[in-house]
Amino acid sequence: MMRSKTKIKSSKKRGSRKLKIIQKRGEITIKIHYIQNDSQVGLGKIKTWAVQRKHILTSTKVYEKCNFSSLDEFDFLIILGGHMGTYEEEIYSWLSLVKQFIKEAVNHNKYVLGICLGAQLIANALGGKVYPHTHKEVGWWPIEINKDASNVQILSGIADKFTALQFHGDTFDIPKDAVLLGSSKGCENQLFIYGDRVIGI
Repeated sequence: MMRSKTKIKSSKKRGSRKLKIIQKRGEITIKIHYIQNDSQVGLGKIKTWAVQRKHILTSTKVYEKCNFSSLDEFDFLIILGGHMGTYEEEIYSWLSLVKQFIKEAVNHNKYVLGICLGAQLIANALGGKVYPHTHKEVGWWPIEINKDASNVQILSGIADKFTALQFHGDTFDIPKDAVLLGSSKGCENQLFIYGDRVIGI
């Protein structure tokens, strides 16, 4: 694992640009674009949260067509899960396009959240290796947040230990300059942050 204090300190330099927002009748509206990799894996509760707060949602359903939004058209990128592996580009040719788009979003200081396969795609896009784990992790299992998470403002209020639904057979190496924040007994790399606005879980 990287030495977190050094990495977190240096990462703050990347996050100087504030989130672009639309001010409308006193409400803050965030422009969110999400990438859906699998027709069976949607936004779920995130959509409920976004709709209730009247945020703007756009999407790219890559299994249909890779029509990514322009980087100027959103503030927050979410990459969802899926049944495929990040290394299966010969079967799912669009995976390489997704990883390139993630790189561009990160380089343009967008807020980025990757969930399950989404986290693996972020890790891979940033130079980390993704590969089959020694075993599958399926079911409700405890995640432990490590001491480095106390330096990450976006995780304030998160319990030191919580139970999460796991459904994956792959794992990944933490990318260079990223910081590991959470682990489980079954899989060490569960939660990481890159800079102060890119998170994979």
